[in-house]
Amino acid sequence: MIDWLEAHPVLGQLIGLAVLLAVSLLSYFMARHLVVGTIRRLTARSPVRWDNALVDHSVFARFANVVPALVAFYGIELVPHAGEDIELVVRRVSVAVMIFATIHAAVAVLSAGNSIYSLDPENRTRPIKGYVQLAS
Repeated sequence: MIDWLEAHPVLGQLIGLAVLLAVSLLSYFMARHLVVGTIRRLTARSPVRWDNALVDHSVFARFANVVPALVAFYGIELVPHAGEDIELVVRRVSVAVMIFATIHAAVAVLSAGNSIYSLDPENRTRPIKGYVQLAS
């Protein structure tokens, strides 16, 4: 099988990229459903209220979007015959996705912070929503 893949490098490259895509998608579903689901169950049982705001604003779910980009970023090295051009494109797209997902999660953290801040009745008279929107 290895000899056949070496004889057909383009096909080996496509198979490797397809496997990398499948592993990235699998890691996303694992992060999204297992990790985020576990965090949701833990926060539902927690007596504190601030963690509910993080779950309500999907902070953890948005951070889960970084996982497949990390898998693709580091996994491209394992793709046979990937070449420098394909490796560069995959890494740049992965970094762009990581930046976008991190910014998206940071905006959710700011929104959750606003919700946490407004939980205190004393803070309702001094809203920070404008500052949060400006930072977003």
